[in-house]
Formats: sequence, C-alpha cells, structure tokens
Amino acid sequence: MESLAIRHRPKGFERVAGQGHAVEFLSQLIIEGQICRNILLYGAIGSGKTTLARIYAKALTCEQQPFPGGSPCLDCKSCRDIGAGEATNFHELDAPSYENFVQLKSKIDSLALGASKGWRRVIFIDEAQSLARYPQSFDYLLKKVEEPNEGISYCFATTAFEKISPALRSRLHCLEIRPLILPDCIKYLERIAEAENIKTSPDALALIAALGDGQPRNMLHVLEVVSRNADVTVDRVRQIYNFGYTEILTRYFIALGQGDFRRQTEIFFQWNEDAREKVRLIQVLMLSLYYKELCGLSLTIDPVIASMAPSDRAQIITAFRERLKEANLKSFWEGLIQAWPVITSDLSEESLFILITDFQRRVSAASEIVEHVPPEGPFFSPTEAAWRPPVDKMTTRQQRRGGRSEVGKDPRYLTYDQVKDLFNAASFLTQEYGCQFNIRVTVRSRLFGCDTKSEVSKLLSGFAHAFTDRLNKWIGHSHWLCVQEFEDGAVCSRIIAVGPQPDSREFKMMQKWFSNWRKNERTAGQEEQAITADLTSTQKSARKMKSHWDSVRWLCAGMNPAEPIYKRLVLPKSRQAGDLGSKRRRHSASESLTPSGMADAMQHEMEPLSAFDDEAWDHLYNGWELQEFHDRQKEKGQRQADIHAISRKYPRGDQEQDEKRKREYGELLKSWPDRYRRPRSWYAWHPPDEVD
Repeated sequence: MESLAIRHRPKGFERVAGQGHAVEFLSQLIIEGQICRNILLYGAIGSGKTTLARIYAKALTCEQQPFPGGSPCLDCKSCRDIGAGEATNFHELDAPSYENFVQLKSKIDSLALGASKGWRRVIFIDEAQSLARYPQSFDYLLKKVEEPNEGISYCFATTAFEKISPALRSRLHCLEIRPLILPDCIKYLERIAEAENIKTSPDALALIAALGDGQPRNMLHVLEVVSRNADVTVDRVRQIYNFGYTEILTRYFIALGQGDFRRQTEIFFQWNEDAREKVRLIQVLMLSLYYKELCGLSLTIDPVIASMAPSDRAQIITAFRERLKEANLKSFWEGLIQAWPVITSDLSEESLFILITDFQRRVSAASEIVEHVPPEGPFFSPTEAAWRPPVDKMTTRQQRRGGRSEVGKDPRYLTYDQVKDLFNAASFLTQEYGCQFNIRVTVRSRLFGCDTKSEVSKLLSGFAHAFTDRLNKWIGHSHWLCVQEFEDGAVCSRIIAVGPQPDSREFKMMQKWFSNWRKNERTAGQEEQAITADLTSTQKSARKMKSHWDSVRWLCAGMNPAEPIYKRLVLPKSRQAGDLGSKRRRHSASESLTPSGMADAMQHEMEPLSAFDDEAWDHLYNGWELQEFHDRQKEKGQRQADIHAISRKYPRGDQEQDEKRKREYGELLKSWPDRYRRPRSWYAWHPPDEVD
C-alpha cells in the first residue's frame, strides 16, 4: 500500500498547502499563456519542491489549458505521461547520481537539442547544490539559462540555496518553499486525517507538526507511524517519540527556580544533547512559560514544549515564587530574556558553556538582588519590586545612547543626519535583501582631467549610471551608497557596493571594467589610481557582517568628530570631507536604497528596525540583520498570502463584495503587529517608549 505522502501528494496548485507566494507566481505564468520561466525552488527536505516542479511542468505542457487556477487537467496525454514517468517533455535529473559533470552535461545537451519546435519541455535538476563540486558546472548552466532553446524551461531544486552560484541565482526566479506555520500544519493534517478516517486532536497534530519541522512529507510520515492501529492523541505521540528532554528541562528549571547552581550544572552537563540544541530548548521554555504562565496568553512557541504537563509547568513557577517571595516574577523573567545575547552559528561550544554559566549565575543570584532593589516608579507597588541588575551595572537605553547635543553644521564634514541615513540604508539592505557590502570604490575626478564643477558632476554621475547598469548585468541587482568628498583638492566619489563574489567570472569582468572605463580620459601614468577598488568581504567576516560595517564606517569617516556619537560609532581616523558648496548633494544611493525605493519594499506595514534611530548601540554591529532577513521574508510571505486569500474570497466588480473586501482588509491591517512585535527567531530590543 502506498504511503500517506504518496497518496496525498498534491496534483494541482490548489492542493499545495502554505506556499501562497510560490503557487501564485507559478500558476499566474500558466494562466497568462503557459509562459516558460527558469525557476529555482529552495527549501528543506520534504518541503514539496519536487511536487511543485511536477505540477508546474504538467501545467506548462498540458493540452487542455486554460484550466481553473492554472492547474494541470490530469486527463490529457501529456499529464498522464508525466504522472506515469513516461513523458518526453518532462525530465527529472538527480544531480548527485551522475558520476561526473560530463555525464550530466551530455544528458542536458541531448534533451535541449531534442526539443521540438513549438513544444515545451521542462528539465528539472534536483539536489542542484551538489553541482558545486564541479567549478565549471554553474558557468555552463548560466549560458544554458541565458540562451535557452525555444520552449525549454529549466527548473532547479536545492536544500542549500547559498551553494548555488550568485550569478546563476540572479538569472532564475528564486522561490523559497517554506515550512508551514503551525495553524496551516494543523489544517493540513486535519484534512489528511479526515480523508483517512484517522481520529486526532489539535494538540496531537501540533506535536506531529513539530516533529515534522512543518514539512508536509515529514509530517505525513509521523502521522502514518502514530496512527497505526490507534487514535492519534498527545499521549500516543509522546509514547512513540519519547520526548525525554521535556522531563530533563523540568528538572533543570526547578533547580533554576530553587537557585541551586550545583544541581543546574549537573543536569545541564549530564544532558546527552548538542550544546546549541540545549541552549535553544532552554530559551524556548523560558518564552513559553513567560507567555502562557506569566502573561496568560495562549501562544505556542514550540508544540512539544507547549505539550508539557500543566503540573510540571506549575512546579517550575512555584519553585521561582517560593524563592523570590514578593518579587514581580513577570518583570524578573523579562530581565532574564533581555539578558540573553543573540546566539550565532559561529559560536563555539565553549562559548555556549560560558553563556549558560552566566545565565545560571544570574538566576541563582536573583534572591540577593531582589532584597537590595527598592520598588521603582509608579509602575510597582512596594510589594512588587522587580528583579533588575544592580543599578551601577544597568545597561539602560539612557546609558547606551551617545547623549547627542546640538552641533553647529560644519560644511567640511558629514552631518549627523547624513551619517544616520547611510547607516539606516546599510542596515535595511541586509534586512530586506539579505546582501552585504563587499566592495569599496573611489573615483578621483582630478585624474580624469576634470576642471569645472560641470565636468566633475558629469563624470561622477556617468560612473554611477554605468556602474549600476553593470551590476544589474553581472549579478541581477544594484545596491550601493556613495559619498562625495574632497581629496587632494578635487572631488572624488567614495562608493560601497554589493558586487560579484571574488571567485566568480563576473568579479573578473568587474575588475577589467574598472580598469577600462574611460581609460583614454585618464591622466597618463596614473591610470590605475583614477579608479581604485578593494574587495572587503571574506566568508568568515560575512557571517558576522564585520566587513559590511567596516565598509560603512569607512564611508562615514568624514563625520564631524565633534558629534557626541562619533566615538560610539568607532569610525576610522577622521578625515575632512571638504566643503562641496550648498548646491552639491553630499551623499546618494542606488534606487533600492533611496527613501522612495525603501518605501516600496515596506508594503504591508513591513517597516524595518533601526538600531541607530532607537539608539540601541549595543546591537549596532552584532549582525542581527542576517536573522531579521529570514524572519522578514517569512512574515512578508504570510502577509501577502493573507491579502491574496481575501482577494480570492471577494471577487472585484460587485459593490457589496468590494465593501466586504475593504472591511476585511482593514481588519487584517489592524491585526498585524508593529515592527518590534513581529514574530522573530531572535530577541529584538524594546521600543524606545518602553525602555526610557
């Protein structure tokens, strides 16, 4: 008998769960005329990448289109052949199964040449990340994608997006196949259970969703295991999968509540689990207890943690209350959460042990701190003195901020507002696009023989336009910031940009272009100094955004050193930017980083965070934007899917339907949390009005 995953594999776009953004894009291609596009589907194992590729291929070659929703008809010869694995217009190539790239190349060439004129063919390359073993493979595929044979559509699937070359990615429509959010997981599993006559409960399905990491195939495998000869209950799932760590977590947190440092340490180090996973589970339980027990919110952070017995959770809270007596436990808990640093992937196991030891020390010392901290302000009664760090060690926003005072505008330097704009644009770049600046460029007008302001303006604006066009051609997008300064008595442009990767063909093309741009206009003997470019990023520095922020600081080194935040920004040695005159613009940006360009990316109330604006200086350079990028993409996808669902629910053209749609839009808009309270995988700082 076929497995649940095979029996319930979606055959049409309308049956694909939780991937509204990808489904909408692919189905629209079919609806608009079975349009061929080259696609990259990326996501975890079992997320549904292959299923979507097959649906798209069937719909693209379906003989009965147009069909409702762009889905394949499943009845024509083409659809039946693909379903039976006998198609000549859809070919699945498992990249790792080929012994070498020559074999795979030969296969692709034969399929491309064998395509019939006026007929469509989809070449699907699965596990595409394995092609990274062959340096020439991506250059070959790049040419295939850029100059495809008529009617050929290339579709790639990968579990490692970062291993696909940036150049190839820039030529593909990249669609992330995301894990289903918990409500979608439960609806999906309920639908399957109903079709299979399996008795379930929402709590049990939430556990199954957690075990399957929100991936459809994985969840169906778990459902199949736990439903054999039994109803699916929470106890049944826990019995089969033995969540032993919840019992360990209970004992650990009771020891925390009792302030027993020795017992905490014994339990932590006897716990047979990866250190990073142990820290993650501790953080998850902290949040779960905070929301449910202390705030009274029915919010599921992790279904397995949420399934812990109420008596165990009550024991933990009781242990803390008995030790802290009259203290405000909720505020104490908030202090603990705020004290946690961002856990990055490059932290060593030893560093994690240091973090957990410091955490245990803080919790165990809490009763002593509570005794010495008086009630503060009108928010706490005399019996509700919250735990807080000792006053002389507090890191409040008032102490972190630079204490900016009015500084007279000096035309020789960058102003506070100009530097703020540059920092915010640099932070937005990574939050929205996941990119980092990796190239610094200086263009010197004096070495191009420019004597007048008009000549200088024409030269520098010409370079900006030409550089933008080249970046779009090399990597498919253009992101840069520019500051104009005086150097050796003449105006120069200092630019930081997102450029090609150093080991790519495009990077070599860029270097050559820098050397040749208007070469005949350059001062003889100083041609190479007219435009200088430095690569700043390495793989290690990119993980922490170190080189990104080094580049931003380099760009802002012309800030007035009299500004109070000058030292806080840790800028390089100060240099005078020079007086450009009142009519010349000091700084500029690519369209994506201008105020209007950034506003376009903030649709659906997706405003970015700004550590600079909020004066959260301890977060300024710690690389939180990398995690925010992934969280932001998920939230944007969900909001777009919600809007699309309302549009489908209320067709346009009917006044009553239009009113209902507008009303539901308004309710949806009100339900969206603001920038500080959006769902995140990391701990953001508090809004300024909640800290000061």
